[in-house]
Amino acid sequence: MVIAEKGLRGKGIGTEATMLLAGEAFDQLHMHKVELWTRADNRAAQKVAENCGFILEGTDREVVFFDGNYHDGVSYGVPEDEFREAAAKAG
Repeated sequence: MVIAEKGLRGKGIGTEATMLLAGEAFDQLHMHKVELWTRADNRAAQKVAENCGFILEGTDREVVFFDGNYHDGVSYGVPEDEFREAAAKAG
């Protein structure tokens, strides 16, 4: 997901969208765990993941080529029970 318009960043849109998507994965698809991946230098996406109860699970070194350079990626995951707990805290 990308919040392309800079004026809309930092307003909780990414967190809300991630909570909705993860909730649907658990409610409709009956998944046990949801995972997400982002570049290691994308602190905003990492903050969204953490706000939604996701836990850092690993780093993939030099996994994506972007803007002329290779970048590390990070993987996050959350099982349903931990997601529900985070969602309840978030309101």
